Amino acid sequence: MKKKKRVLLSAFACDPITGGEPYVGWQWAQFLCQSYDLHVVTRTYNKSRIGNHELAKQVQFHYCDAAFSLRRGHYSRFNRLYYVYWQWLALRRMRRLHRQQPFDLVHHVTYNSVEMPGLLWRLPGAAFVWGPVGGGQLPPDSLSEVYGRAWLKQRLRKFLKLSAKYNPVIRIATRRAAAVLFANADTEALLRDLPIKHGERMLETSIHERTPSRPRNQPGSDRPLRVTWIGHIVPRKALALALNAMASGLRDYGDEFRVELHVLGDGPLLPAARQMVEDLQLTDRVTFHDVIPHAEIDAFFEGADILLFTSVQDTSGNVVLEAMANGVPVVALNHQGVKEMVTMGGGVLVDVCDFSGTVRRLADVLHSFANNRVDYQAMSNAALDEVRERHTWQLKSRKITELYDTLINQG
Repeated sequence: MKKKKRVLLSAFACDPITGGEPYVGWQWAQFLCQSYDLHVVTRTYNKSRIGNHELAKQVQFHYCDAAFSLRRGHYSRFNRLYYVYWQWLALRRMRRLHRQQPFDLVHHVTYNSVEMPGLLWRLPGAAFVWGPVGGGQLPPDSLSEVYGRAWLKQRLRKFLKLSAKYNPVIRIATRRAAAVLFANADTEALLRDLPIKHGERMLETSIHERTPSRPRNQPGSDRPLRVTWIGHIVPRKALALALNAMASGLRDYGDEFRVELHVLGDGPLLPAARQMVEDLQLTDRVTFHDVIPHAEIDAFFEGADILLFTSVQDTSGNVVLEAMANGVPVVALNHQGVKEMVTMGGGVLVDVCDFSGTVRRLADVLHSFANNRVDYQAMSNAALDEVRERHTWQLKSRKITELYDTLINQG
């Protein structure tokens, strides 16, 4: 029997329970372990969640964390700053393992921000893959209002991103990399001028097809349109756009605006969002739900007609694929990662303008869905087709294993 090639996956976020980045890290580990002798370096914080899961019998997990961060989750304050330090911890740990038995390929796969390619490219002799890297997308200046006082920080981050190609660590990492995968066009554009051996566009996330995979029935006209918003309630997710769109719709269309909004999420801006609902007099139109485990997301989508995705700064958006895989059409802003995920008619992408104009456009789209539902099933079917044809983990697995094998053989 042919010996499997030894592959190291750097997955700062990786567990079978949480959505978002941890979900991405876990899924990459699941499909890669079928073809390779897979090792995953991740946080000790994730160890209890990985626990006795079946995957732990097929993958060698290596845990490391600083003592002061053992109980700090993925949304804790200063987590991104700690992530930079963690890369140094991971390098120290993996360097020892690499000396004992070298890895054939090393892949830095989660928390893939354009500002930080990790440090595992320093392991000699192993093909290094960076990506799919995102983070190159910038929040529109016209929507700075959603950030409030945090906009100054975004201006600093914008400077850092625009100067990324001059960062010596990034320049060395890309020169060392056998391949760089770009999660969206914005990030690819930032690094376009660097000497990259192999560059390729690829979303960092995918989805498992749902069964039965059939388009949704047209929502009945005898009830309000059920719109769902799901996400971590932080400035860049822009729940304020969704709430103001609800208020705008009621103001412009009155009783004809037959829409209800269901918000599923938690985060530092949750109290402010609840207060905004009261201030906008939306208490009978907006319902807040407790956060649910990722495994229950399909059941939640059973009661949804539309996913409203208002993020003003996102590499992609796992929840968009979750909705589409359930046949739920998406309403989102026409920019960044989501623009590359909704390409076959499975939703409506709203052009970005100033805050009030964007709010009105979102309200108009929701009003149209609520009062003209004849195209709904066609959109639902298009969402399912896009997932099947472009965004499944099975498709990604084939593409990645082909790339890995090519790179390893070249080495």
